[in-house]
Amino acid sequence: MVTNTGGAGRVMAATGPLWALASLLLAFAVVPWTGSFALGESGFEMLPARLDWGVLFALAMLSFSSLVRAWAEVANPDVAVALTGLRRMGRSLASGVVLWLSILPMVLIFKTLRLSEMARLQDALWTFSAVGLEWSLPAWGILLGPLAAVIFLVSAVMHAGLPPFDVRSEEERSVGGRMTDIPVPGSITWTLSDRLRSLLIAAVASVIFLGGGDLPYVSQDALTGFMADFFGTGVGNFLSLVIHLLTFIVKVALVMGLLQGLARFVDPVRFEPIIHLCWKGLLPLALLNLVVTGLVASWVLGGEGP
Repeated sequence: MVTNTGGAGRVMAATGPLWALASLLLAFAVVPWTGSFALGESGFEMLPARLDWGVLFALAMLSFSSLVRAWAEVANPDVAVALTGLRRMGRSLASGVVLWLSILPMVLIFKTLRLSEMARLQDALWTFSAVGLEWSLPAWGILLGPLAAVIFLVSAVMHAGLPPFDVRSEEERSVGGRMTDIPVPGSITWTLSDRLRSLLIAAVASVIFLGGGDLPYVSQDALTGFMADFFGTGVGNFLSLVIHLLTFIVKVALVMGLLQGLARFVDPVRFEPIIHLCWKGLLPLALLNLVVTGLVASWVLGGEGP
């Protein structure tokens, strides 16, 4: 019933990997790898595209790449692969709703959809009083919205179809490898797109929840000024840029390591538990977190950013 999709299906199966790769590469254009630095007579920022709705664009491209993968599987003449594609669509729909809701509390906190602005706002200290003492912590998203960070990471891995929520790998395991011998057009390219999806999730999570390339307790201006005092303005700005870039790469690597650990130590999850977890667990939790964050942001923060 879902096979024999004709010429359109064959075109989708053949070009799907290229569409997935293209959408993911476009998503990286809105990821701010560094802040803005003065090099020479102009400013420099490793941000190819400055979109006011960059976070929405990145998530949209992530969703599109997952949907293209499902389309290509549905177009496969093998019924087992086509049914896997239908399950992938169902999983992407359920987890996609949770994914978009999980990011809204951070939008309320930072009051922006621009990823570079989210990273810039975290280059500060969050000061509060507790047990009679003054405390200062980095104003990172993971500290301002820890539940949002957990929901975002879990739902993003589900939405991207990465282990342990990869429907195809679980079905192959459950049937003793029956599907591993089925040729899927663009298999190598699909593998590459899976790697890029993991990297994109890690990069976006690092920007929103870990402050991008910002160092804890050391602001960009303070680090740049310190470097400029020793090496001059031009060299100091360049060294500060390199340090922030390396810091961002380390954060992305840490999130990637967390994703790899999740895939290694958690058994593959079947389709039915994924759907139940999304609709009955993560979705109510994301809605509750959104309501609570909105109340706290308007009351404690007084309408101000971090």
